[in-house]
Amino acid sequence: GIVLPVAVSGILLANRVAQAARHTETAARLANVVLAEQILTGDWETDETSGDFEEDWPGYRWELSADEWGEDDDLSTAMTQIKVTVHFVVQGRELSTSVSSLVTQVVEGP
Repeated sequence: GIVLPVAVSGILLANRVAQAARHTETAARLANVVLAEQILTGDWETDETSGDFEEDWPGYRWELSADEWGEDDDLSTAMTQIKVTVHFVVQGRELSTSVSSLVTQVVEGP
C-alpha cells in the first residue's frame, strides 16, 4: 500500500515529461518553419510579429523578434538576430521553445 502512491506519482511525472518533450520537439520544428519562411520572404522586416498555426497545429502560437546583433565597424553591412518563439501548453502549464538565426542586411551608403 505504501509503494503504490509513489509508483503512481512516478508514472504521472514520467508522462508529464514525455508530453513536454513531444510538444517541445513539435514546437521547435514549427519555429524552424516560421523562421525560414520569414527570412526567405523578408516578411520579418514588415509583417506581423506573432500568429498561430490555425487548425493544422492547434494550441501552438508563435512570436517573432528582430534585434540588431553585435557591433560592426563595416558600415556596409548590418547583422540582425531573428528569433521565433513558439508557445504551447502541457498539463495546464505554458511552455515555449525558441530558435534564432542571424541575417545580414546590406546597408546602402550615401
